[in-house]
Amino acid sequence: MVKEPQKEYVSWEQVEQYVHQLKKHCDSIGFKPKGIYGPARGGIPYAVIAADVFGVPLLASHCDKCIVIDDIADSGVTLSRYKSNVSHLNKQFVSTMYYKEGSIVKPDFYTHEKGDKWVVFPNEQVSAHKDEMDKLQQQVTKQKTGNINVNWQQVDGFSYIVQKYCETGKKKFNGVYPVPNGGEIMAVTLSNVLDLPLLSAPCEGCLVIGDIIKNNDQCKDYSTAAMFGEKSDRGEYERKNSTALFQVEHPERIVMPYKKCEAMRKQRTKEEELKGN
Repeated sequence: MVKEPQKEYVSWEQVEQYVHQLKKHCDSIGFKPKGIYGPARGGIPYAVIAADVFGVPLLASHCDKCIVIDDIADSGVTLSRYKSNVSHLNKQFVSTMYYKEGSIVKPDFYTHEKGDKWVVFPNEQVSAHKDEMDKLQQQVTKQKTGNINVNWQQVDGFSYIVQKYCETGKKKFNGVYPVPNGGEIMAVTLSNVLDLPLLSAPCEGCLVIGDIIKNNDQCKDYSTAAMFGEKSDRGEYERKNSTALFQVEHPERIVMPYKKCEAMRKQRTKEEELKGN
């Protein structure tokens, strides 16, 4: 009988902590990236969070003076495409949360060494988090002013609901496509837990995933699942082939956990403009 390996579970909060440590390290060596690139699939969630923390673009491909970020340097084969001489900080800077001794690529920055335990990353599992989802429902219903700050457990809870819908529903999907600038983390997670391809473009029979979908957004002709949907002037969420878990009148009030830094920067800018007036 084969003994199952012990598992080490990583939370989204730990991923955030790692990204902030990466930012502190880059500041200390004077490296200012032009953008962040995450190899599919595992690197994409890390790149989304890092782009928010650094305040730089999320890149569709790597380039000079960018950060290539991934969850783990295991064999190192994936990262070997990007690793360059960064002595003058004019090439890609490679960072991973975990590094396994024996990898053919040693990242320029990492925070954890992989031991004998099997590492389970947060985009490889989902949980219901019913209490947190109930709290969010109350916020959306009752909070009339100010931002609604979504936490990681609530993002996870949404992915869990979509997973169960896909597993028990009659309709079968052939892949998952993320709405740009918002759907990437949930799409990667659902791609993993549903064992479906992560698509680079929407197609017939795919499931489109987004965090906040407005009535004029793209992908109207495809099956879409959104965490938040914008109500129309008639007070309804009207998109065809689309389901929104929560309906909101002012989607700009929603702050996702991977857009917190962007929201803080906007708030600071607004405060400075008010002082100037």
